[in-house]
Amino acid sequence: MNAMGWLVNQHPKLSRMLWGGGVCLLIASTALADDIYRYYDETNKVVYGSSVPAAFAHKGYAILNERGIVVKEVPPAPTAAQRALRQKELEAQAASEELKKKQQEADSLLVRLYRSPEEIERKRDARVEQIDLAISIANTGITKAKEALAAAQQVVNAAKKSNAEPAADVVKQAMNAERDINEQELNISRLQHEKAEVVTGAKQEIARLKELLGLPK
Repeated sequence: MNAMGWLVNQHPKLSRMLWGGGVCLLIASTALADDIYRYYDETNKVVYGSSVPAAFAHKGYAILNERGIVVKEVPPAPTAAQRALRQKELEAQAASEELKKKQQEADSLLVRLYRSPEEIERKRDARVEQIDLAISIANTGITKAKEALAAAQQVVNAAKKSNAEPAADVVKQAMNAERDINEQELNISRLQHEKAEVVTGAKQEIARLKELLGLPK
């Protein structure tokens, strides 16, 4: 009796499954193996064997026991596009988890710092008052610098009318006044930006604290 006949006699169910599906065993040793591998060749044709060639393993395969029952499915290896997509998904998941962690830390700090929204409002108002005072001082500095600049320009203009060279210290005073004006204007712009951030930040903290404490919005 040849190997194929032995397979029919020893494994009738498996033989009917394989032959009934139009599958021909290529080697008799497959029938003698404990496990049978079902994989796809280069033409995507189903092949049964005692092992899976390395060239076809990436297509995925199944392991069948001696009764022809699938005991394990090995999925196809992911493509480059699938791997790239999975990497993006993992990165997005990691970013989401990191954001969640930071939010939890911020919430924990918020409830430790403030017992009520009114405390946030008082801190906001105090900081806004400080900023407004700084802006007022800067505006006063601009006014004085403009007065100094105007006085120096008068001296420079008078010298030009008399065809004389303006005094070096007067020219320097004019330059310093212009510099002071520019610096104070930049300082005011920075302070106004900070004030807006304080107001916006306090608004967000109040809304979040109310949510954490279960207070009405």
